[in-house]
Amino acid sequence: AAMGIPFMPTRVLKGTGMADQAHVRPIVDPFSGEKLHAVAAAKPDVAIFHGYWADRYGNIQAPPGRNSDDVDTTIAKAADKVIVTVEKIVRHEDVMRRPTLTYIPQHWVTAVVEVPTGAHPGNCDTLYEPDFAALEAYLAAAKDATGFKTWLARHVLEPKDNAEYLALATTPGKLAELRMWSVA
Repeated sequence: AAMGIPFMPTRVLKGTGMADQAHVRPIVDPFSGEKLHAVAAAKPDVAIFHGYWADRYGNIQAPPGRNSDDVDTTIAKAADKVIVTVEKIVRHEDVMRRPTLTYIPQHWVTAVVEVPTGAHPGNCDTLYEPDFAALEAYLAAAKDATGFKTWLARHVLEPKDNAEYLALATTPGKLAELRMWSVA
């Protein structure tokens, strides 16, 4: 979908049960006659990401040392709408000083919202590490429907904002331990 094409040919599904899925069709390579499979493009209606910093227009930037195998750019390009929370909204002039740090451009972004520590309990590469204690608590709660519903209510439905969620999910001391550096 990010490439603007409806499907991608592949060899990797030959001999697997995955070739029987609804989004896969057999095709013939028009150049060689080889039998292949076409996998339908995955086109999300909405993609939601957490990023580093952005200007108010939605130019999302990252530090040079971030994980380079990130699929955010590909998914953002494929989606109909893109919502990005970021650690900090910065001045447009600051973004324009270092345009090569922009990895999701404004014309792909529907909305950008400042949410410090918004990737918690996950990490924001180079800014803070995952909160493994919070992730383990989630995994324990998700083992059964009742535990998951209780966790969902407490951590997603009841908090009125991210600050209230963080107060419920962790402690300021724990957040400080996870932080590697902050967005200035």
